[in-house]
Amino acid sequence: MILGTLERKLKTLNSRIRVYSTASIPISGVYIASPNLCELEHIGGVDRDNPQEHVSYNTDGSILRGGWRRILKVLVERGLVDRYKAERLFQTHLEYKRSHKPRAKDKALGTLGGHK
Repeated sequence: MILGTLERKLKTLNSRIRVYSTASIPISGVYIASPNLCELEHIGGVDRDNPQEHVSYNTDGSILRGGWRRILKVLVERGLVDRYKAERLFQTHLEYKRSHKPRAKDKALGTLGGHK
């Protein structure tokens, strides 16, 4: 999905959503404007050139690249968009399961997912 398509779909769900990019930074920020449109709250970031669906993690468990699915989940959890409408518009299912990011004990053991 390209950034323009992502932005149009997000604005369909909530007209207060804003996506900002600059040429010098490869990440686009997704924000929600306050009801009076005077303040912005950061929701998350996605790759500017190729917004991916899923989050990519570093080996330490920190987010390397955010995904648009994560943005949708945050918006749904905060009650800013309707889950059913988001699932239909993005043709996906926003299941709520544990993250796939590496866990600290897995890193200490040198394994992923607890398997040796």
